[in-house]
Amino acid sequence: RDNIRNFGGDPDQVTLFGVSAGAISANMHLLSPLSRGLFKRAILQSGSLYSATFMSSTEEAIRVSNDFASTLGCASSIDEDMLSHPALVVNCLRSKSADAILRAHIAFSRGKIISMMPVHGDEFMPKSHLLQIERGQIQEGEVLIGTNADEGSLFLFLGFPHLYPLKTTQSVSREDTEKVARILLHALHSPVPYDVFDVYLDAEERAPALSEDDLLRKRLIDIVGDLFFVCPSVHFAHTYTRHGNRVFYYSFEHRTESSIWGHWMGVPHSDEVQYVFGMPVRLPQHYTDEEARFSERIMDMWVSFAKTGNPSTEDVHWDEFEKNNGTYLSLRPRRYTTGSQLRRDRCQYWKRHLKYPPLDSAGARALENYPGKVMWLVDNVVSTISKFWTRVKSYSKKFL
Repeated sequence: RDNIRNFGGDPDQVTLFGVSAGAISANMHLLSPLSRGLFKRAILQSGSLYSATFMSSTEEAIRVSNDFASTLGCASSIDEDMLSHPALVVNCLRSKSADAILRAHIAFSRGKIISMMPVHGDEFMPKSHLLQIERGQIQEGEVLIGTNADEGSLFLFLGFPHLYPLKTTQSVSREDTEKVARILLHALHSPVPYDVFDVYLDAEERAPALSEDDLLRKRLIDIVGDLFFVCPSVHFAHTYTRHGNRVFYYSFEHRTESSIWGHWMGVPHSDEVQYVFGMPVRLPQHYTDEEARFSERIMDMWVSFAKTGNPSTEDVHWDEFEKNNGTYLSLRPRRYTTGSQLRRDRCQYWKRHLKYPPLDSAGARALENYPGKVMWLVDNVVSTISKFWTRVKSYSKKFL
């Protein structure tokens, strides 16, 4: 806000903007009292604070900080750590070059998705993010939020390349599909509902063009994507709207014709970013003319939202998300269609099993009394995502 004029911006029209973990970070700023008045709107692409949480307990944060500081020689003993002598450790870290810190962090975070996570119970996030959202203790304004059609596919490829190679043609059994689902959910400390495979793998609806192998892959993609991205984002949209704020929801459903991802991966996590930043316009040799025009429309809508709080343009009308019908816009070239209740039945299923808030009085008291220890409303939904890949590899070797 204080510097945006130097870049031609308006201090009163700042929009925070993030993808995946960046979306969760932007969502946190909507809650933090330290961020009030510094921005007006937020764009959350494939991430919300109801997603697999990136919050850590105070104890875990101290342990991770000490481990990292020790790699740089800044926390060498129990008598000189982040808990007993935080100023000494921080000053030591500040004395290191950026290159040294970067190299240490690369080594420290090897095999992890995210090695350091925020905590609540401090000045930036005084209370549990769940409690604040449910009580409406959140910055008022407009939010543009959405997800992609096949959010879970990227994680199948990254976690299980032997079963889900980039250009796969191999057969996948139901047994393998169930094992992978259990491994993924267990690695993220999520409960595995007893009927999840009945709901997804035995679902009556199916695309007629899909083979049995393709159907199994698609169902597993949906389990991961719905649990960690789509349904948390939809739930945040409902909650934020309930408190009188304006929300615009999208479902990005276009697969790039020259996509580097395997066909089975569909429209994976973060695939919309190339269109938001105009890559088809800047590098037309890698895209079709239609995709270049599609990118221009996407950029127009994002800019319109940042300027006015409404993403509608002269070419595309975008209805506001409403708490009763959950209106959203499907984004495809030349096909901007309005839908309602995105994945309603499946999101209701996860809502029942994960027990999303609203909180009862006992739950609210627990979150208030133990801000550094409560990380999710449901125990064991997520402990720490930083150990994700280590756990995946461990369970993969054991069960697959």
